[in-house]
Amino acid sequence: MAGDWMKMRTNLWDDPRVARIVDLTDSCEALVIGGLYWLWSMADQHTEDGWLPGMSLRQIDRKSGVPGLGEALSDIGWLEAKPDGVLIVRFDDHNGKSAKKRCQTASRVAKHKAGNATGSTETRTGNATSVTKSVTERYPEKRREEKISTPDTSLHAFEIPEGMTAAGWAGVLMKRAGCHTASSSHPDLIDAVEVEGVPFQMLVDLVEEGRARAPPPKNLFTWAIAAARGRHAEGAKPVNSSNGSNHGTRRLSPAERTAQLALEGELADAAHAATLAGTGHGYADALGADG
Repeated sequence: MAGDWMKMRTNLWDDPRVARIVDLTDSCEALVIGGLYWLWSMADQHTEDGWLPGMSLRQIDRKSGVPGLGEALSDIGWLEAKPDGVLIVRFDDHNGKSAKKRCQTASRVAKHKAGNATGSTETRTGNATSVTKSVTERYPEKRREEKISTPDTSLHAFEIPEGMTAAGWAGVLMKRAGCHTASSSHPDLIDAVEVEGVPFQMLVDLVEEGRARAPPPKNLFTWAIAAARGRHAEGAKPVNSSNGSNHGTRRLSPAERTAQLALEGELADAAHAATLAGTGHGYADALGADG
């Protein structure tokens, strides 16, 4: 019921309590440990808390092939005999579904810490091994260009938690940065992070940049993705402007130009509404132009 494996210590052979059972049963360590294996594996299939209704000490002796095993286990406190069954003491500390889950979690945490201590490949190289492989296979020329231009590896300083996809972690980071509409299942985010290898840091920076705009983009999430994909595709060259214009620094990518036009459209709407209300001077003021 609880699964097809169970937790069993490797040092039972030298455990003083096992030696005591050997003395009480006038047996040997091999037979006693074999009997314990049968008892615990049987219980793992039929109980979650160690309670075995209808089981008796005589049945344990007969089924394990070790005469006196049941009474010896009771004497050392590993078993409690009751009129209607027997109880394996503290069984759920080591077996049963909840105990196995704790054991597996502890094992994953230990492996994760060991990987961090030695400098795992994912920590050093970016979003995930699968992302790097995908970009390398689909865009080999791009990978060669990146090696030549020596990209800023600090953009890849975020490590994906175990059990989470790159897009899932990107969505979490964008929400933490203040983009509360971020969706890890959005196809644009998945393509950007898992196919094109857009760094997490770039997405976070663009969320913060968008929030700092006055007014901010109408859809901060999609704007940040589009801008990040454009900058990443052109080598992450900076855009030296508070409103998204390039001022001669470089030509905007199609994705960035789309984001800029969308923003200017929002500003135009805001300026028009302000003019109608008699509180503004039109589009130039909304864009922050001189005059």
